[in-house]
Amino acid sequence: EGVDVGIVVYFNGSDFVRVQDNRVALRPEALIGLSLQANHTYLVERNTVIAPGAFPDGIVLWATDASTGINGSTVRHNRIVMDGSIFGAFSLIGSGRGNYIGQNRIEGSAAYALGLIADFVPGAIASENAFSGNNIASFQALDSPVYGSAADVFFDFNTEHNVLTGH
Repeated sequence: EGVDVGIVVYFNGSDFVRVQDNRVALRPEALIGLSLQANHTYLVERNTVIAPGAFPDGIVLWATDASTGINGSTVRHNRIVMDGSIFGAFSLIGSGRGNYIGQNRIEGSAAYALGLIADFVPGAIASENAFSGNNIASFQALDSPVYGSAADVFFDFNTEHNVLTGH
């Protein structure tokens, strides 16, 4: 039961895109809950992603143009439930500046709960992003063949001037 890919936003441009009040339940062989791409500014709130299995990502912001990145987006009040993924619950992949990721609830287990991921995008820099008040008390980080040792929060190479607040 469930789907392989939940919601994908992929159309050219840099528009304001709102993704709200969705429930995505993936099957164990699935790939991704929310894949928010291109170079839009996103408001992602009050979504639930349930992602069992070894391969899914929960919510991903992934810029099409790595030099531009995804900037000024807000990801808040979401619930992400992982179960054994070698990837992460929330990821900003490549460049991105001035994004706010806050008050999300992340449960279960995966390689990391919150991540700034530079791989796949040479020269990408994630900077001035804020992670604030995310609840990861019911999350357990797992060692991953992709990302190495377990981490609650993973800032990959080419990240600078980012802020993490909370417990």
